[in-house]
Amino acid sequence: MKNLLSLVAVLSIVMVATSCKKDSEKELYPSSDYQLSADGKVLEKWLNAETTSVDMQKDIKLRKVTTIGVEAFAHHSNINSVIISDKVTTISNRAFVFSGIREVFIPNSVINLAEKAFSNSNLASVTIPGSIKNIGKEAFGYSSLRNLVIGEGVTNIAESAFNNCRKLESVSLPNSLISIGDSAFFVCPNLPTISIPKNVTYLGSSVFFGCRSLNVINLEPINPPTMGSDHLFQDFTKRINVPASSVDIYKTHPKWSKYADRIMAQP
Repeated sequence: MKNLLSLVAVLSIVMVATSCKKDSEKELYPSSDYQLSADGKVLEKWLNAETTSVDMQKDIKLRKVTTIGVEAFAHHSNINSVIISDKVTTISNRAFVFSGIREVFIPNSVINLAEKAFSNSNLASVTIPGSIKNIGKEAFGYSSLRNLVIGEGVTNIAESAFNNCRKLESVSLPNSLISIGDSAFFVCPNLPTISIPKNVTYLGSSVFFGCRSLNVINLEPINPPTMGSDHLFQDFTKRINVPASSVDIYKTHPKWSKYADRIMAQP
């Protein structure tokens, strides 16, 4: 009896394992829904205009994709969510431009986030992994972003990366960040505050221009970052908090001195 029970248990485990293997090897989406490159590495175009969600990780073919191609999901108004598989390294130019996408999971495998990848999309929130060192020009420009988290490891935000994200309310930047490009957050009128991490050495021209709700900026760098121009933000910003030991350095700096009346020690 004991041996019989053991045999039944073993058979159950084998059946479950076989079932899981079959599930992991199935095509979740018919091949007619999309177009791949000849080698199956590039998702060139999503063809089914009625698709609302895509989980690349669960599809035997899509999980082998390494590049989401140029305009692969562009103008797909019905697409709502995409889970990008963990073999993808590149999200190409305009991959999701003018799409209806609201949710996306970007894995740590992605190292290239190209220009306008999610621009003019309905994306509401995003976490950008630290594997992406450089966020491309206008990558999220004119999108519907409300919440933005940039992971530790990202070093550069290109020009206009988040320009005209008019619903943006919350931004979290990593200590690894070094450079924020021209107009990176240009016209983000609902952003109330932002903290610039300690290792940032460059702030581009008009980086926060048009951010009319931006009352407080917290600057963590000990030494004043280099400015792309004299115009980082407008008179909407009432307080610029800097390290207590650096107040005089900022106030007497050739470029930062124009904001001397707003520069104060961090509370």
